[in-house]
Amino acid sequence: MATTLTHFPLEGPVLVVDDPEEDAAQAVRAQGRDVVRWSRMDTPGGEVGSPWPSPGPFGAALVRLPPSRNALDFLLHAVGSVVAPGGRIFVYGSKDEGIASTGRRMEPWVETVAVRANARRCRVLEGQLKGTDSRPAHGAELSAWRTVSTVDLGWGPVDWVSYPGTFAKGGVDPGTTLLLTNLPLWPRGGRVLDFAAGTGVLAAVMAHRDPTAQVVMVEPDALSREAAGENVPGGSFAPPYSWWEAGPFHAIVSNPPYHRGKEESLEVLASLIARAPGALVSGGELRIVVQRRLPVEPLLREGFPAPEVVVDEGPYRVWRALRL
Repeated sequence: MATTLTHFPLEGPVLVVDDPEEDAAQAVRAQGRDVVRWSRMDTPGGEVGSPWPSPGPFGAALVRLPPSRNALDFLLHAVGSVVAPGGRIFVYGSKDEGIASTGRRMEPWVETVAVRANARRCRVLEGQLKGTDSRPAHGAELSAWRTVSTVDLGWGPVDWVSYPGTFAKGGVDPGTTLLLTNLPLWPRGGRVLDFAAGTGVLAAVMAHRDPTAQVVMVEPDALSREAAGENVPGGSFAPPYSWWEAGPFHAIVSNPPYHRGKEESLEVLASLIARAPGALVSGGELRIVVQRRLPVEPLLREGFPAPEVVVDEGPYRVWRALRL
């Protein structure tokens, strides 16, 4: 769908947002325009995500529709702050993702929203950015999107920082809650890893349990890292696609993702399990929480001799696997 942008005259440079396959970027380059990419997410190719776009100004922005309304509002504010007045904003995505109702979310920012391409399942929407006096003024910098809520991590209420689109919306989801009550043991002062850390819930609890522990987090979303850095001030981060090189660890804990967009995928979970034995010390432990319906045991048995379920509650299971 993004390749249809080759038919629209664009003025550059052009900001391309959340374009993992680089289709939109290639379409813009085909017009001879300069491209600046911005994504919240780190990529396997080594691109490091950023919580806020480059300052611009840009003549246009191409935005891949994000998975939530809050995330879309965040992107429109961010993009609107760096696209020049009168520049154009394109948003593209599938009908399953909600592109049909996206025009209403764009209206505060742009003049009349036009459907520039409409395939069977996808659309490209376009609007010309309003002048600064006619569009929302708040949220034009990252700090405006910082949210502080209160969570109970087991020792009373604590302030918790989050940003739009971060996991569990700044709270603690049921799977993580179950894992929190069943964390592994490790030697005092040991090295522990929170894989797919989100805003840092598991890491914060491990740091509270053992203030001398060396807490490391892995999180590919730059906005989640921004929040986790505040929530776990003594923690550090390992690169998402070479995290095992930061080992060895005495314990690895995770509530791993098993979706890519709307599609279910065990790719991240399988990669974690495959890399974990080589990233643990002898006697070190991997402990994960997953939905009980997921076929985790065959994956675990490929790298660990005797994985076991330590908790089976509701839709979740907590698995324990030791490196001998």
